[in-house]
Amino acid sequence: MKKYIFLFFIGLSSLTISAQTAFDALRYSMLGFGGTARYMGAAGAFGAIGADFSTLSTNPAGIGLYRASEFTFSPSLYYQAAEASYNGMFMEDDKYNFNISNTGVVLAMGDDKNEYAKWKKIQFGFGFNRLANYNENVSIEGDNKFNSIITDFQRKAVGVHPENLHPFDTKLAWETYLFLDTVRDNGILHYTSPLSDGGVRQMKYIERRGSQNEMVLTLGGNYSDKLYIGGTVGFPTINFRENTTYREVDTGDSIPGFRSLTMHDYVNTSGSGVNFKLGMIARPFDWIRIGAAIHTPTFFNMRDEYGRTLKHQREIHPELKYESPDGYFNYNLRTPMRAMLNLGFIIKQYGFIGVDYEVVDYSEAKLEAKGDNFSDVNQIIRSNYRAASNLRVGGELNLQPFRIRAGYALYGSPYKNNLNDFEKSSITFGLGFRDQNYFLDFAWMLTSYGEDYYLYSPDLVNAVKIDNFINSMIMTVGFRF
Repeated sequence: MKKYIFLFFIGLSSLTISAQTAFDALRYSMLGFGGTARYMGAAGAFGAIGADFSTLSTNPAGIGLYRASEFTFSPSLYYQAAEASYNGMFMEDDKYNFNISNTGVVLAMGDDKNEYAKWKKIQFGFGFNRLANYNENVSIEGDNKFNSIITDFQRKAVGVHPENLHPFDTKLAWETYLFLDTVRDNGILHYTSPLSDGGVRQMKYIERRGSQNEMVLTLGGNYSDKLYIGGTVGFPTINFRENTTYREVDTGDSIPGFRSLTMHDYVNTSGSGVNFKLGMIARPFDWIRIGAAIHTPTFFNMRDEYGRTLKHQREIHPELKYESPDGYFNYNLRTPMRAMLNLGFIIKQYGFIGVDYEVVDYSEAKLEAKGDNFSDVNQIIRSNYRAASNLRVGGELNLQPFRIRAGYALYGSPYKNNLNDFEKSSITFGLGFRDQNYFLDFAWMLTSYGEDYYLYSPDLVNAVKIDNFINSMIMTVGFRF
């Protein structure tokens, strides 16, 4: 029953675009590993290794291992591909995106050569790391012999007078004559439609853009080369845009008077937030480092802007078009807290192996707004999301002045009871050149995951099976001073 309720909620979210959904909370709570090429080349397993700017967004104690001041800049090329299968038909789509994955400065202050000083160095860092990339294109196509998206609109409109139809969905169908007439069954108002029994080819084109970036201010220190501590104040920002075009076409010329319908949706989301991160790294022996970090929830102020246009192309009569009003909504989002444990094994001058283990309870995400407590949405989040474990393992081989890196990351599914897949895995590879005063690093990462997507209510349509593949190529240029 819970699975049906959750999937029904997902279907409704594709129709009522003004609603903030459980999946919105999940999207902005799931983070990847972005930042420098060195960090990505070792799959982000730097929690106990440190001395990399990316760790300011994971285990900020890593700043304590800096011996010299440093500047980094990391441009990146991102390539996404999606393979979608729906009712026996297969479609492919892709998207390229150029972005900046990281830039920042770390200032290392103090004299670590003074053997009597307990605090060897104090470090301060500021800049930004990219935490998530939302750029993707998805194309879906398949035949539906049983119903239409208008069938779903009909169900939502039961018992509602035409003057009170929803301005973002059912009213559009009424104004474009996709609802033909009203009838009463046992005194209850219903709407008729030529599309009730399906027989259409359904197509959807999804275009998403945006990212989540985090500005960081970090302070750390090195105590006797045995204990490293750090704290970060993070200021993440969200920029997300989604444009979708949904079409239904009478390819068999079997629906009298109907040729096609086209529905265009847009949603623009922006947000800014704040969080705090605390971390420590202990070095009981020269060959091992043990780290731990905790992240508070991020508290976001969010704004959505949205709208919908529906067109009905008829066989003889002119095309009918109706637009929703421009919608907007301000609300708050609280993402889950995070906890992680880190291990680092230092293999003399030859390199290192790092292991990071992270736990995130996605059921703790919460939406709020003035005058609206989102009780239904938050109940969906609590009932259907769970705590997930994320594992990152990576290493570096030092062939002075060159470095070779590789790693693997596994991000657990946030869904309970196998409601969806969404388990993500990444393999990474990196190369680097390091001199006393500068360095140049390259990394490549392949991430893959599967998901089920529903064009509308899941009790009416089969799931679209989508396999996603993401290639990221990143270069970091750095200078020490």
